[in-house]
Amino acid sequence: MWSGGDNTTYTNWATAAHTIQAAVNAASGGDTVWVTNGTYMGTGNEVVKLSTNITLKSVNGYAVTIIDGQAARRVITMYNDVANVNNGLVDGFTITNGLLTGTASGAGVYIAYGTVQNCLITKNTVTGDGQGDNWGGGVFVYSPWACLQNCIVSGMPSPAAMREELPCTEAGWLETA
Repeated sequence: MWSGGDNTTYTNWATAAHTIQAAVNAASGGDTVWVTNGTYMGTGNEVVKLSTNITLKSVNGYAVTIIDGQAARRVITMYNDVANVNNGLVDGFTITNGLLTGTASGAGVYIAYGTVQNCLITKNTVTGDGQGDNWGGGVFVYSPWACLQNCIVSGMPSPAAMREELPCTEAGWLETA
């Protein structure tokens, strides 16, 4: 993935997608979408939506590969309408500036199926509607088929992470204020 404009081949760096979502949309289950250094933003309800078994991986890690919600949307949604379907893997990103208002959870990442690992999840906010249905500014782990591993969740009002059901070990991730 490269941070310029889009075409349709996406087979090498010269013809790479210019948005993460364009690359994800072109990928098939089992594919890996490689993302190079840079800050990536989007439009609509989220910057990236994974609904198939795709690996989304940064080339050089979270210090230099940022997915930014611009304080206007959720950053990453990992969800599929089909139960028990793996939505793949997100590996090695800073996930920041997600914002949700009203009844919503997981401004940084909403994980129903799949795994997020080796990420810094920071400065994401959920603002409530007074109904008590607002959880996990940074991360909302929704199902037993979702996993958060080896991540730092920080810089958000409490609770920064909410686990409705936690299928995998909590070892290796850290929540800080």
